[in-house]
Order: sequence, then C-alpha cells, then structure tokens
Amino acid sequence: MRFDGWKVKESFFESASGERVAPVGGLAMLRETRLVLVVERRWLARCGQCGARAATFVSDFPPVDGPTPLGRTLCGAVYAPVRVECRRCDASPVEMVAWADPYQRQSRRLQQRLAVEAASMPVMHVAALHGLGWLTVRRAEEQGPRALGR
Repeated sequence: MRFDGWKVKESFFESASGERVAPVGGLAMLRETRLVLVVERRWLARCGQCGARAATFVSDFPPVDGPTPLGRTLCGAVYAPVRVECRRCDASPVEMVAWADPYQRQSRRLQQRLAVEAASMPVMHVAALHGLGWLTVRRAEEQGPRALGR
C-alpha cells in the first residue's frame, strides 16, 4: 500500500486498549482490533499551503494516529508530520499529507464514510461505532456534501 511520497514501514494489529495483538492464522480478528500502518516519508516534504517542495524542516511533531476504514477493518496510519520552511510562499506551514485535508487527523475516506453514515443514523451512534468523539462526526457530517464531491 503506497501513497504519493510515503511508504509503509511497519504494520501490526492493535487491540482497543492499545496492546499489540498477534494474528492467528485463519481466524478473524475481533471487531475492536485495528490494523496500524506506520508510514515514513520517501520524498521531500511539500508545503501545506502552496504544494511546493520544501527541503528544510523547521520542527518535528509527535506521531499522529488517525483511524481509516479499510474494508471492514479499522486501520490507523501513524506518521510524524513536520513543519517546513517554504521559500515560495515565505511561510512555515505543516507539510501536505496525501491522504488527509489540511489540519485534519482523519483521512478523506473516513470523513466520507462518516458523512454517509451520519446521514442515516444519529451522530452519537456513528461516533460510538468508530470510537470517535461526536464533534468529529458532526464536523464530517457538516462537510459531507463537499467531502463526497471529491
């Protein structure tokens, strides 16, 4: 699995409490279990405002773990975003990430799924189903028409 400029460095299963789970051949994992993908940058980081390549890193952030649905399995992509120094727009924004909108911790795919599910059931039920806060689901529901158009 690859995104533009990113590669999967490590993958493992994790329980709802955050402990690693070893898969047993031929048996299905519990619903609360999720697949975690640790990704790393392959290319230069890109500016989050203008999209230009930026070779200078100003600072690192702690790794971000955002849930993403992958079929029926909940999958999390763990990555460490960096703040870049862009010469083109003369700013220091957080780098552009291929699978998420700016300032979001969820992937576009998860936001689209939340918007569709929130249209057919209460926000609290969708939040409980995905283990997210109700405000996160509400934001995805409000941006639903825009998110579905991509």
